[in-house]
Amino acid sequence: SARSRQLHRRSPRHRRCALPFREVLTGLADSDLTPEEVRGALALLKKEGRAVFRSLAQPDAVVIFPEEPVVRQPRPRGRRQVPGAGDLFGE
Repeated sequence: SARSRQLHRRSPRHRRCALPFREVLTGLADSDLTPEEVRGALALLKKEGRAVFRSLAQPDAVVIFPEEPVVRQPRPRGRRQVPGAGDLFGE
């Protein structure tokens, strides 16, 4: 989106840095982005691998801007074992 591109263009000085979310917001104070728009833009950057963070719920949450995009590996999904299910099918 345009907001994530704007945020990414403004963040070259932050590449290879880990910053608290509040500092990211402070650095964008002169932009027209609201905190909610910054959160949304960071979520898009996270999907693209250009920002890494767990949560932005707290102002001290750490946001990492890697030099190169990070490719996230999908979580392995397995079938849950239901106790006693083997008995139902004669196993």
